[in-house]
Amino acid sequence: MFGKPAIHRFAAYRLDLHTLQRLGQIVHDAFLIDTKVRADLQHNGIGTELVRLAALEAKHAGCEWLRVDYEERLVPFYEQSCGFRPTPASLIHLPDLTSDWAKPALP
Repeated sequence: MFGKPAIHRFAAYRLDLHTLQRLGQIVHDAFLIDTKVRADLQHNGIGTELVRLAALEAKHAGCEWLRVDYEERLVPFYEQSCGFRPTPASLIHLPDLTSDWAKPALP
């Protein structure tokens, strides 16, 4: 299922597995991407069940963390309904990179 959408009758999600090396240890993290439920069926627990299934699949695959990015309007769903903890995260909008970024940072 990793990297491919899991398509259910009314909804879909995708998990991506990333292998990272932290402090000499190999760590597997899963990223939940594009959780979607058909609009007319939202607010019936289907999305929460999708996240539950994705979490179980990631755990079964040996992942330590399940990560997700979401818009502010989705805080109640991801944090209250699904149990995600808010964490600081940052991003770079790549189309905004200037030509200065093309220069190596180190001599």
